[in-house]
Amino acid sequence: MAKFRVKAFFMHEDEETAARNAVAAATLAEPEWTAGYVEGVIDEENIKTLIDKGLVVTPIEQIAASVTLPRGSVTTRSSLRDSIGDVAAAALLRSATAERPGALAVSVADKSPEAKILSIDTTRFQYYVVRLHGPLTEPRRAAIAAQGIALIERLKNSTYTARLNETGVRACATLAFVDTIRLYTDDETISAATRAVRGSAQPGAALHVLLHAVRLHRAEDLRTVVKWLRGLGRKPISAEGDLIRVALAQGGADVLELAKLPEVAAIDEILPARPLDRIACELLRIERQEGPGLDLEGEGQLIGIADTGIDDRHPDFAGRIVGISALGRPGDHSDPEGHGTHVAGCALGDGRQSNGEIRGAAPKAKLFFQSILDAKGRLGGLPSDLKRLFQEAYDRGVRIHNNSWGAFGYARYAPTSRDVDRFVYDNPDMLIVIAAGNDGIGVPRISGAQINADPGFVDWPSVASPATAKNALTVGASRSTRKKGGYSNLTWGEAWADRYPHDPLASQPVSGDENCLAAFSSRGPTEATQIKPDVVAPGTDIAAARSSRAPLFKFWGAWPNNEHYAFMGGTSMAAPFVAGCAALAREYYVTRANWPTPSAALLKATLINGTRHLTGADATAKLKGDPNFHQGFGRVDMAASIPSAMSPELKLAFDDTWKKPERTFKGTERFRYQIEVGDRLPLRVCLAWTDVGYKSVQNLLLLLVDNPARKKYVGNSDAAATYNVAGMIGDPKNNVQIVRIEPPPPGLYTIAVTAIDLVQPPQTFALVVTGDLRGELTAMP
Repeated sequence: MAKFRVKAFFMHEDEETAARNAVAAATLAEPEWTAGYVEGVIDEENIKTLIDKGLVVTPIEQIAASVTLPRGSVTTRSSLRDSIGDVAAAALLRSATAERPGALAVSVADKSPEAKILSIDTTRFQYYVVRLHGPLTEPRRAAIAAQGIALIERLKNSTYTARLNETGVRACATLAFVDTIRLYTDDETISAATRAVRGSAQPGAALHVLLHAVRLHRAEDLRTVVKWLRGLGRKPISAEGDLIRVALAQGGADVLELAKLPEVAAIDEILPARPLDRIACELLRIERQEGPGLDLEGEGQLIGIADTGIDDRHPDFAGRIVGISALGRPGDHSDPEGHGTHVAGCALGDGRQSNGEIRGAAPKAKLFFQSILDAKGRLGGLPSDLKRLFQEAYDRGVRIHNNSWGAFGYARYAPTSRDVDRFVYDNPDMLIVIAAGNDGIGVPRISGAQINADPGFVDWPSVASPATAKNALTVGASRSTRKKGGYSNLTWGEAWADRYPHDPLASQPVSGDENCLAAFSSRGPTEATQIKPDVVAPGTDIAAARSSRAPLFKFWGAWPNNEHYAFMGGTSMAAPFVAGCAALAREYYVTRANWPTPSAALLKATLINGTRHLTGADATAKLKGDPNFHQGFGRVDMAASIPSAMSPELKLAFDDTWKKPERTFKGTERFRYQIEVGDRLPLRVCLAWTDVGYKSVQNLLLLLVDNPARKKYVGNSDAAATYNVAGMIGDPKNNVQIVRIEPPPPGLYTIAVTAIDLVQPPQTFALVVTGDLRGELTAMP
């Protein structure tokens, strides 16, 4: 029976108790505890026991008895199914990030210290890459420190850099949790793109001179590297801390030689920048370079954000932070990670420190921030019951709440997902926006597994928890149009070779094609085959506010010549942009539509109704459909969502029934509407409702539309997962349904919302209609 080293995540007290019982019974051996999970070694046959108790089990590596296993010999899907069952096997086989393409890392038990040392310099101190069996827990940190070793930087997964001499290397190798040690090489210092420039240059051709950022492993080495550069006649433009800025020929010999210096950790080109966060807003059609924009900026709206912390002295938030709650570190809401400040900048930064170049989606909205980073650098400030998190914000007046965090849970409907659904059900005017996760990969998560995707595409499902919540607005990441700065000059294969090794994805740029998705963006469906994410927004190479406490290596890169901003990427950035867009929609309803209390379902329906279906091959990969499991309903497009000067012919009609008892389902009823429609714009209809807090849809509604010729259109009839109902296509699994007609025959349209099955009535709903509307949305008997 195979053994695996795993992380077993517990998010509630009863799950932690189950994990402790497993340790006490020796089901889970070699335990190492953290605040949110226990790591240990478990027999393959016992994995299902943990999963059945509600724990999310992520394999780290397979344990070989004494020798490295052949690549094809690791556990197969069929053997896992035989031992733990289909459902558990499917979850486990999707769970681990491979250390190499197509395989789960294999670790040899009782490896000798000498066997762990893959390369060594016996003459001097050098920089090494140290790989651990799993994460750096506090006991491991203490053991490393006891050997006089200090880890400098985490590279990826469980690999770290350290400065060691021969004695230090051999001492490190004696630690049981250390897997391998090797020299840090120039392959990690310089990008493949830079090497490609060098290799493609014609002999004798002049190379383009660019400003380069040279990042050192340690600030103590600054003088050594500056001296080396001066010896070449290269005078640095600036040299401070662990960063040197110097002009060098792109891909030239000086860059390649500089990369070989052991003190140098990374060399990045600093490319001329343009206001590309304005472009992110342009992709969302909040504004445009020329002509009138949306003319909504979130004024009067309050956005709540729960994240690592906030740099409340950043100029872009001046006068608009109404409150801060330090949940993780009492009395300390600072942001040493930089994540929370960047997220807030995406949502509502006003760009004053960049002359308006770098702005969030809702630059006049106000902010209530909940810092959830704990003293150990984890999100320990999250309460076991998320209701406490949301209630605190709700009581302060927040009606849009962003959450750029989550746990990879095999698309599982976790307890946190239920917390979200139940809170929104109890507070139907609170929209909770959640990042889908950054767990999209293009290789099997464990050797021998079959993936759902074709070669060179991203596998599914991988959406995180609580992003599987039905009542949340879950956001995936599309690519921005950036072509300079950040990671934009890298391909997916260069940036993350272990995750995206195959074409076509491997050779595509990280940014540039707005019709494609970010490869890392987690895909659906949920375990109940519901569509997630709901929408996508730009999430690659996003510039936003930078915390003054966060070091540069926390980011994708620095914004040139302005320490107040930096680049990041992830669904963490896409989600707050959408939260900002929701604030704009809410401002519209309050100030222009005379509806002062829009529900979460109405805001969700409004944004989904206006989405643009992306046409890139990865955004339409199998299973095909609109919506599908990759992009959901599409990318947010504010100009197609609400009337504005950007779309002067667009009209919007709606019904939001959460405060209308007469339009609330109490049984298997039907509500009908009529509206006159022209043919100058597509007709779009979206139905959304806040459902009872269980995994599957409890109160099932159906959207039907017919045109003047009585042709019927059924909600989500083109979705990736549907079933036939009396010759038509129905969707029984989602609490959002759309109908899109392009072009619509002009005339009188009828819209029916029918309650098919209500497990727990009453049930309210929101209905949004946009297009060339020639009259009001009129309720019929």
